[in-house]
Amino acid sequence: MREGIRVSDRIIDVVKGRYELVEGIKLHGYVLAEAFNENGKKLWSDEGGNLITNQYLTHIRDIMYISGTPDTTQYVGLFSSNYTPAATITGDTGTWAAASLTEAAHAGYARQAYTDAASGSYAVTNSASKASFTFPGSGGPWNIYGAFVHADSTGGTGSAIMYAIRRF
Repeated sequence: MREGIRVSDRIIDVVKGRYELVEGIKLHGYVLAEAFNENGKKLWSDEGGNLITNQYLTHIRDIMYISGTPDTTQYVGLFSSNYTPAATITGDTGTWAAASLTEAAHAGYARQAYTDAASGSYAVTNSASKASFTFPGSGGPWNIYGAFVHADSTGGTGSAIMYAIRRF
């Protein structure tokens, strides 16, 4: 043992040390949106990553470590305002006005159930049952700026979870 260094000094340094997670979980979402006219002609498509919200990350932590309850169904919805997604948005639709987030509201619009396909490559997807929205021929134009995944089929209360959101 070198002079001046005691075993107890090293233990104290370790106890006072900063601990960081070496391994972790990486979550990301991916959206493919396609628009077709009434004749089935593709008008446009958009694809890319979506934003996983802070609220959803907290929800995952609660489920994994604090005995939280997973939601049994999630829903895909559309937003019709010129909103730039932020990680701080929540599923409580009462807070959306302050964020200038407006959900689509045309005749016949309803959030679509997100139905998971069989998980492969450690991924979750709804490719077997894609969300599909139909817009009426009259009453438009219909401005759709993006999509989101939410815990409630309609609206949202203070505890409702906004999972992910993407602007097209």
